[in-house]
Amino acid sequence: MPTPVELPKLGNTVEECLLAGWRKRRGEPVQEGEVLADIETDKTSFELTSPAAGMLLETFFEAGALIPVFTTVCVIGAAGESVEEFRPAAGGSGPGGAGPLPSAASPLPRGPGAAAPRFAKATTGDTPPPGTSSAAAPSGPLSPRARRFGREHGFHPDVVAGSGPGGRVLEADLRALLQATRRAAATGVGAGPGSAAGRGGMAGEGRQAAAPGEGLSLVRRTIARRLRASLGSTAQYTLHGSANAGPLLAVRQRLKASPDTAGISIGDLVVFCTIQALLEVPDLNA
Repeated sequence: MPTPVELPKLGNTVEECLLAGWRKRRGEPVQEGEVLADIETDKTSFELTSPAAGMLLETFFEAGALIPVFTTVCVIGAAGESVEEFRPAAGGSGPGGAGPLPSAASPLPRGPGAAAPRFAKATTGDTPPPGTSSAAAPSGPLSPRARRFGREHGFHPDVVAGSGPGGRVLEADLRALLQATRRAAATGVGAGPGSAAGRGGMAGEGRQAAAPGEGLSLVRRTIARRLRASLGSTAQYTLHGSANAGPLLAVRQRLKASPDTAGISIGDLVVFCTIQALLEVPDLNA
């Protein structure tokens, strides 16, 4: 019987993980406990291992995909066994491709009487922008980070171009659209759905600027965000100290005169003085 491999939940605040890369390919044999893929969260990185021995029958996501926790990412079993019952969503792409993420995301909270937002896949120059066609724009789910970003910034656009797998709207998509909207407001240039800014800047050359943190891992983005929060919430000051190093330099000159001690450097002397100070005042070694 095939064995599905789910993405585990590594902490109470982890809602989705980044598939950094596959170690195994579809059709390759695997052993129980063997590493299948590298996974990143916004705090750490870990290895996804196989719970059983067999063949890697199918992978449902490509490297670089943001995947909700508890989602089946691949299936281990014997050759010829069916994996369709484990596919995350119907209508996935072909073998080895990135299947669409489950549509488990709820829409952004909006004010009373506001229309529900629509989330469209990125369009190209040959495709009419959302809102100009008689057909309804295709819907795409929001990632948990995108929902949180919308709540924190009070930003609830009607149309967002999703750059994630299956048209999934990522935090970077909302951030880029918010910045484009602010630039358009400052310059007086429209940022409607038909413009590059209105499409979240995801239509090829229409993209004007990359979102902050784009290209960084989740861990690096978290570090940068928390460093910025620390800078803005704590008092910043610089403490300067000085000491007379004249006697230390004099000792160094005497040591250089002897071939046996000529190799002793200023750094060695500083370390020696530090050790002596800690021996005399052990409370400093805390």
